[in-house]
Amino acid sequence: MLYNTNLKHLKGSFFILEIALPLSEEMKRIKRITRLLTISILILSYSSLQGQEWRSLGPFKNTIPLIDSGFISPHGVGRLHALALLDNKGKRMVVASSTGGTFITKNYGKTWTPNYSYTYMTGANRIQALSKRRFWIATCSNHMATKHWGLGILETRNKGKSWKATGLEKYPSEYDLCCLYDLQFQHKSKKIAYTLSENTVWKTSNKGKKWDTLFFDSNASFRNLLVCKQQKNRVWLAGKKLYKSEDGGNKFKDMTPQIKKLIPQNIKRICVSYLDKKESTLFCLVLAHQAFILKSTNQGETWEITNRNAGLFSEHELGIWSFTHQNKSHLLLGGIRAFLSSDSGQTVQQITFPNLTKNFVHDDIRDVKITKKGHLYLAHDGGLSMSKDLGKTWINLNGEGLSVTQFYGMSNSEAHPHLFYAGTLDMSTKIYRDSQWYCLSKIYADGGRARMHPQDSSKVYISKSGYAFRLDSASGKWLYAHPFSKRADFDFPMDFDKNAHHFYMVTDHLWRRSGNHQMWENLTNHLPASRDISTFTLSPHNENDIWFARKEQTWSDKRLFEKLYYSPDGGKNWEDRTFSLPVLAWRYIRHIHISPYNDSLILIGLGDFDEPNAENPQKIYASYDKGNTWVNISYGLPNFPINFINSYQNYLFAATDVGVYVLKPTSKFWEPYGACLPPVVCKEIHINHSLKVLRAATFGRGIWEVDLPDTVQK
Repeated sequence: MLYNTNLKHLKGSFFILEIALPLSEEMKRIKRITRLLTISILILSYSSLQGQEWRSLGPFKNTIPLIDSGFISPHGVGRLHALALLDNKGKRMVVASSTGGTFITKNYGKTWTPNYSYTYMTGANRIQALSKRRFWIATCSNHMATKHWGLGILETRNKGKSWKATGLEKYPSEYDLCCLYDLQFQHKSKKIAYTLSENTVWKTSNKGKKWDTLFFDSNASFRNLLVCKQQKNRVWLAGKKLYKSEDGGNKFKDMTPQIKKLIPQNIKRICVSYLDKKESTLFCLVLAHQAFILKSTNQGETWEITNRNAGLFSEHELGIWSFTHQNKSHLLLGGIRAFLSSDSGQTVQQITFPNLTKNFVHDDIRDVKITKKGHLYLAHDGGLSMSKDLGKTWINLNGEGLSVTQFYGMSNSEAHPHLFYAGTLDMSTKIYRDSQWYCLSKIYADGGRARMHPQDSSKVYISKSGYAFRLDSASGKWLYAHPFSKRADFDFPMDFDKNAHHFYMVTDHLWRRSGNHQMWENLTNHLPASRDISTFTLSPHNENDIWFARKEQTWSDKRLFEKLYYSPDGGKNWEDRTFSLPVLAWRYIRHIHISPYNDSLILIGLGDFDEPNAENPQKIYASYDKGNTWVNISYGLPNFPINFINSYQNYLFAATDVGVYVLKPTSKFWEPYGACLPPVVCKEIHINHSLKVLRAATFGRGIWEVDLPDTVQK
């Protein structure tokens, strides 16, 4: 008897084996039973696997501030780095966050949809739309102070449903992180484009199929491109230096000396823009010890200062854009806040303010688009804003679905599983309570990490711009609780010990505070403190067992000391364990985890990138003898830093720059855990045993959660 098989797809993930039998009544009955049993098994399997699908908790739009107006407020959703208008009305727009991919709107920003589908997720510093369906992005993930990385120039031809690399495809490695800062097409051309990294400029003349390296300057710190419309072969490069090419990039001339004749101080950033359509008047915004506006009428050969104090700027957000509205020329200046000049830069007027008023726009202007009607669109660290009256009033465009919040970390409470605090980049600390988000807007600026007492949700510590604060349960106020030390990093580690007897945090030292006692105890004051502490961990088995690691790598295997320490007695004495892990000669530890199920198992996650195509990646090391010896268990992990490690029974979880990975007890290889989580930067992962979920704080796509494995193999 012959049997034919046919695979039919079920819900995009599973297949039903349909057996074609002779059409006797008995065979028909067997066939029906077989089909029902098969479908039942697959549905049960599908339901089980559905439990491993990540669910986004948001925030999906502006969170509710705990104040209304009149105060400096971090009101918004998160940092947007790039913006493109797909029509002249602003009805269709595309934006890119600093790390979390791109989003699109078709209704003036009322609702947004993520439209990034690629192996790994980055942010973008520039979006160039060639049509309503086709656009390019200059990729860059900006979640660390120095280690920015990118994937090159990506292109979509179907509104972001799918993406592909152009000829400038990159993959970050130890010596080439390939973050791109700008992308510009030649005027009225879809074939010729330029892009640049911090020190290199590329050009394509065939729609991105092939890119040629034009120029390299290791000290230029390039950030901006200006491609002229009238003289198509004239190209400007701006950063710490200013270069000009008159032949399409074959040769570049350093124009910085002409500027230094007027501004001899140390120049941090330069950017340029033409004021008129004839491109006869060039304006230059220079940041030195203050901001200067310069004007040139001979293509940068000579300059004159038109304004010596153009406003409050920082080198990272500096920008200048020119436009004409009602037959009058204007200059828009972007920095920490936006300024407008209507008299060729002689005077400037601030048009954005950090207070919740009609002029409110979140600080740090990242990108600007201006329509023919003079409507201003600003991408900033709070999202997206638009003005129809030259900045007198602003409209918030952070509609439903724009989930781009950059979280540093979050708290976890078994007693109150539906309540947690989460610290963000430049958006203060956010509170998630019963599916609703709130913003601690009285605690302005970067939120950093947060920790709740395991059993008492009224005992909470958060950070604000590198300083510790605690919640006073009696008054409900946030009190300054920083040790008598220097300011820490924005996302400095902090934690309660096993029984919540003590609270710990780090700067260049490890500090301990007992209960509500006001004094901090320095546990490492007799140890060298040339570098800050990157991470520490407290044993869940013995609160006297403490490990900590210092930041930065050394570049010699002969200097294996002062990077990894262990204390068996609560910080009274410390043992330098650096020598036991030779890989630390070239890398540093970003996270340490002690298994709550095995007091001998310690895992460390390493920062930085490996060399290209490394066969044996250096990402996670495990010790099965309390740190005396270590083995590499990194197989299957991508070449990206490890930010956090956690464990559930004998499953190991790793938060990486490209999602959450799991090492199952029956496997030697790591693999992505669950479905639906974007391959985005994950900063922390916490297990809530009350709900049996794993939660991830992502840097650019909000907070996510997923069910833990149903079957625990022992």
